[in-house]
Amino acid sequence: KSRNQQYGVDPSCEDIAPVGDTPVVLECSGSNGDDMVVLVTDIGSGQSLFTVQPPPPGTSLPPSINCTILSNATSPPEELQWNVIDTSGDAELDLKEAYGALQLESCSGLGVEDKVCVEQLVLETLLRNVGADTMNVTLVESRIN
Repeated sequence: KSRNQQYGVDPSCEDIAPVGDTPVVLECSGSNGDDMVVLVTDIGSGQSLFTVQPPPPGTSLPPSINCTILSNATSPPEELQWNVIDTSGDAELDLKEAYGALQLESCSGLGVEDKVCVEQLVLETLLRNVGADTMNVTLVESRIN
């Protein structure tokens, strides 16, 4: 079994054959049995972005999604890995979280353009010695809530 990082639920991921650098096809269905719409964007270096939408587009995701990764190099396509991802809202979906060979990269909402889900955060810290003694800074920590 591969690692599915979704915390506190029982989603699963099972390896059937190595994914490797093989060209792949992704097929997804909802827990309601409906096939999901999978859009593919080639981003180069042998990587692709897959966008998974419910049928019809613009509706809510089902409580869970079952995605199967298939080899596009064999005929018929060979099953390489399957994943079940909880999309009910009862479990966290964190950006950059891994579901076997899949990773959550971005998000969008109903009737909303793609949300900016990853932003660069720059923290500037100014430390000033206002005393007469020499100051050695050995550690600076920040906490963001």
